[in-house]
Amino acid sequence: MTDGLGCSRFVVWDSTGSRVNWDGHFVDWNGYAESRGATSLLRHVEVNAEEIRDRYLTWVDELGESRIGGRRIVDRMAVGSTGFSIWWMSSIVEKSFWNTSTMATVVRLIALDGLIARGEPETVTVVSDRKEVRRAVRRLCELREIPCSTERAGVEAFGVRFRRWIFGLLPRPIQALRALIDYAVRGRPVRGRRPRQWDDSASSLFLLSCFGHLNSKEAAAGRFDSRYWQGLYEVFRESGVTTNWLQYFATSADVPDLATASSWIDKIDANSEDQGNHVLLESYASPRLHARALWRWICQLPSMVPLRALARPGFGPDLHAILWPVVREEWLDDLRGARSMNHQLWLAVFEAACGDLPHQRRGLYLYEGASWERAFVHAWRSAGHGE
Repeated sequence: MTDGLGCSRFVVWDSTGSRVNWDGHFVDWNGYAESRGATSLLRHVEVNAEEIRDRYLTWVDELGESRIGGRRIVDRMAVGSTGFSIWWMSSIVEKSFWNTSTMATVVRLIALDGLIARGEPETVTVVSDRKEVRRAVRRLCELREIPCSTERAGVEAFGVRFRRWIFGLLPRPIQALRALIDYAVRGRPVRGRRPRQWDDSASSLFLLSCFGHLNSKEAAAGRFDSRYWQGLYEVFRESGVTTNWLQYFATSADVPDLATASSWIDKIDANSEDQGNHVLLESYASPRLHARALWRWICQLPSMVPLRALARPGFGPDLHAILWPVVREEWLDDLRGARSMNHQLWLAVFEAACGDLPHQRRGLYLYEGASWERAFVHAWRSAGHGE
């Protein structure tokens, strides 16, 4: 609904509480219901999803190609001589509503920009307890030369403020080192447990999958029946296609821990039925691999310093100025925090796994748009495997 967009004042309401009786047209940040005096931002996102998506992707492309000191941002985030850039694993490029908590805010801001451009209000008031939202809307209004005032919706819960304060005390490089240690400790139950033999025949097919959605009783008995690939492995077997399975672990109700996953895979491989060759990706981790990831992370730090220019006023397209207050924290995590170390670990472990495989003519994986998928594709191609 767009009735009332011509009102002289927009009130952007980011609160679950009752609306204050202010004059103006309400733009509801969270609700879906609409009336003559209120527009739902979520509904506007839904109706204009294609346009919002195009604007976001254009911003990502322009940002990656932006130059700082004569070098593209994509190139500044390259990992040594690997030919791969961490840029492709960043939260901005991943654009995942599942893994990237800010995406829901980002699409709302792009939608709000469109509403303000259409409604041309004389003033805007934003009511939100989140400073990044208040700051982003204020920047949007500055670009549109519209006066903007900000208000808090209420008092933020003490627990939320306390957790943010505690987390903020821990420098990002320390968070990165902690991520490395956590990864090493988690992988100890399966370290070095490789398949007895990969299949290198012309009929072999490689599959990368999450080890999950299993019938736990059947898996414990050595029967591989993943609902991700329901019945497909039986088709492979009947067609004479042999399979090499590289499985990554994710905690779930089906598979509670890595040690259990490893035990089940051993039983599946020991089963006399032809169920393919199975190995956990985490088994390729080793102290040497951890050291390689750490060294690459350290070597990248100096090249990340110039990227502070992204915070400069006037850097990049107009949309960058609006979105930066929201994406800033996750971007910094991509550069030198826990997420940056996880990027290096994903890349290193996929390089190790793909390098261990005999030449694979064909491979399949479940595409979900996760950041690690780009590291896998790079490692697969670098190892000389097929399509």
